[in-house]
Amino acid sequence: MAKQVVEASAQSRAPREAVWAVLADLPTWKYWGPWEMSAVESEGSLEPHGEGAIRVMRSTERRMGSKPTLRERVNVFEPPVRFGYTVLSGMQVKDYQATITLTEAGEGTEIVWHIEFDGKVPGAGALIRSVLAPFVADTTVQLAREAEQRASRGGTG
Repeated sequence: MAKQVVEASAQSRAPREAVWAVLADLPTWKYWGPWEMSAVESEGSLEPHGEGAIRVMRSTERRMGSKPTLRERVNVFEPPVRFGYTVLSGMQVKDYQATITLTEAGEGTEIVWHIEFDGKVPGAGALIRSVLAPFVADTTVQLAREAEQRASRGGTG
C-alpha cells in the first residue's frame, strides 16, 4: 500500500507566537474548530499539552451514524515552531503522523499541516485522504484566523 499524504497551508497575519498559543491550547480547539469536544486525557511529561500528552477530540459531524472521537499522542512539541502527533484510535489508519510547522513570514506566520498515513485495509487510505484533505485545509485556515482574532484582542485566550 502506498503511503497517503495530505498537506495544507495557510497564512496568518498573527505572529508565530500567537499562532503557537492557539495550536498548543487543545481545550480551546472546540471553540474555533470542527470539534464539539477537545481535551487532554493525560498530560505530557514536561508540559500539560506537550510531548507525551494524550488528546481526545470528538467531531461535530456525524459519519455513519456517530460522531468520530479521535485519540492522539503528542510526539513533537517545539515551541513556537513544530507540533506533531500520531493517531492512536478513532480512524481506520496506521502509522499516522502529523506535523504542523510554523514559519515566520513577514509580520505573520505560514502554517503548514503535513500528514502521512497508511490505511488499515486496501483502498481505505485513498478514501480517508479524500475526506481528510478538505478537512485539514479548512482547519488550517481556521487556526490562522483564530490566531489573528486573539492577537487583535491582545491575548491568547
